[in-house]
Amino acid sequence: MTIDQLRHFVTAASTKSFSHASVLEFTTQSTISKNIAYIEKELGVKLFTRYNRRVEITEAGKMFLVDAKAILYQYDTATERIRRVHPPSNAPLHIISLPLTAQYNLDSVIQKFMDEQPGVQIELDIMPERELMENLHSGIGNAYLLYEISAVLNNFAYTSLIQDELALFISADHHLAQNQSVSLNQIRYEEFVLLPDDSGIYKLCMRSFKEAEFMPSVKTTPRIEYILSQVATGRFATLLPSNNTYCYKLNNIKVVTISPKISCNVISVLAQVTERKPDRELYKKLVAYIQNTCN
Repeated sequence: MTIDQLRHFVTAASTKSFSHASVLEFTTQSTISKNIAYIEKELGVKLFTRYNRRVEITEAGKMFLVDAKAILYQYDTATERIRRVHPPSNAPLHIISLPLTAQYNLDSVIQKFMDEQPGVQIELDIMPERELMENLHSGIGNAYLLYEISAVLNNFAYTSLIQDELALFISADHHLAQNQSVSLNQIRYEEFVLLPDDSGIYKLCMRSFKEAEFMPSVKTTPRIEYILSQVATGRFATLLPSNNTYCYKLNNIKVVTISPKISCNVISVLAQVTERKPDRELYKKLVAYIQNTCN
């Protein structure tokens, strides 16, 4: 058995859930389940009793948990001791992101994280969603920053980084511009200009329209600047993440909250198959740093 398998067992035991353990360990529920099954097979005992929505550790599992925790403590202590004396020359953590880092100030947040972690290197590549997804599936890169809807549609295990939601962007002269919030039903007859049809935001908009039982007239463009210029003329409306556009000038544009809320959080997906094995501890530290800084 491996250290990762032991760590997955201990986390599952503490959470009493393979699903919750997968979130904390930045992996999939099936990986947690397979690793625990592997340990059970090697030991010849059942470590958990499985129920529909939870697991319960067995007596054998409780006995093994004591030793597993001790092994992990010794491993972590030994690793930390060696790293203090001989700092590792780690390969950079390679992050591939949608063009959203500037809008959420992630460039400076990641740079500040590196400044506070001597020796840490992070490579950040920005690319369109279609190219990002191709890299994710082929194992190029260690982690990927995108919107939650894309991970949901592709059944990826992910970690939420920054909370955001769709908002309505309309001309300041629009008859709804004075509203604090609007429902989708109130904008069913608007003409929309949206991000490209292969983007997660477009798919989220389309799904939301469908759930509201209407399908408006829609044109698409990859440039947010062009979308906002068209909105400012009063001819079109758009739906965009509400916190995504702070770095753009919103002249003659009003941003209105949508009720009920349509979440579009920025999330991170850790590569399960990759050309270069990521430093998981560094990744966990970076995720926690972004969550604490940006929310």
